[in-house]
Amino acid sequence: MKLEPKIDEKVISKCETLYQKIKKDAPCISATSGSHVWDEKPPWFDELKFKQGQQVAAKYFASIFLSHTIGLTILFNIPTMITPLAATRTHASVSKLFIRYLAVFIHVKKWYESDPYEKGSAGYKSLRTVNTFHKRVGNDMNKNVIEPGKNPVWISQYDMAVTVWCVIAPIIMNPAKVGIHGITRGEVESLMHVWACIGRLLGVEDRYNIMTGTYDEAYYLCTIIKDREYKPVIDSLTFPASVGFETCKGIAIGLQPIAPFVSLQGFMRYWYTIFDFKVDVPVASPWAERTGFFLLHFILRLPFGQYFFALLVKYFLQYCDKNRTTIASKLEKLYPDDVLPYISPDTFQPAQLLSHSVSSP
Repeated sequence: MKLEPKIDEKVISKCETLYQKIKKDAPCISATSGSHVWDEKPPWFDELKFKQGQQVAAKYFASIFLSHTIGLTILFNIPTMITPLAATRTHASVSKLFIRYLAVFIHVKKWYESDPYEKGSAGYKSLRTVNTFHKRVGNDMNKNVIEPGKNPVWISQYDMAVTVWCVIAPIIMNPAKVGIHGITRGEVESLMHVWACIGRLLGVEDRYNIMTGTYDEAYYLCTIIKDREYKPVIDSLTFPASVGFETCKGIAIGLQPIAPFVSLQGFMRYWYTIFDFKVDVPVASPWAERTGFFLLHFILRLPFGQYFFALLVKYFLQYCDKNRTTIASKLEKLYPDDVLPYISPDTFQPAQLLSHSVSSP
């Protein structure tokens, strides 16, 4: 049975209120200020639901990995994401994108497989590393912001909200399109609870957390964020969003060694069509696209499909981690050109880049 959201006036009103906070207030509030105790369990934390969410992640690991990848190839169209990435030089080339997002997926795997609130656990140490990096970059870049707090800042609560969107929106909005067939409302909400907690651990304040409500609310929020934040930017692709789009394509290429049996650019093209983004994603081989479609709609529907491809993804993550230097060197030779050239933090103020998206329905 297909999972169907129930959108009524109450859901719409609650989501519109939260969205307006995210759009108008959240850009001025840093996600790296340390204003809350990052590793403290929130009052709404449900241990049973969190563990169930991790079990759901294990059950659909291959598809969830794919969903995260698709989300990443959409995220960096958001203009405020581009300058911090360019300033850190971690996204300069395909080889650096491979190194960066191999590390990201290894981090996320730890969050799914351990207790991030248990001091000393793999998830706890991983989140501490990520938070330290975000805080350093945010502090450095916000020195150049005019009256931070009164004006938008780099790595803001807004940026974190659209980042959480990219991680889970494909699963919430159309799970079958990432090969998750037959998922229940309870399973989706338990996975949402995991990301409500992870988002908070990464600095998202409760008042801006898009994953703390019901499935219906998350579905509607994901829809309006797609339509009002992502779609206007992607449909126009004017600078600096055009640079972000090239970075998204570079991510798809850079992650190919982790999933060599599928065309990630093909999946990128597929999902841009599903989300009705008016831009064409070039794909080298139409056969690779068709293989991906067959995987999602037939193979992953089989009882052994998710299990088998989960093993493959985990194997390639481990293999790439062990051989990252050699793989990065090969990618450097194949793709020597810059993907995302350096942009000085002085080039833009966050407020300038936020003007590229719209805030009205």
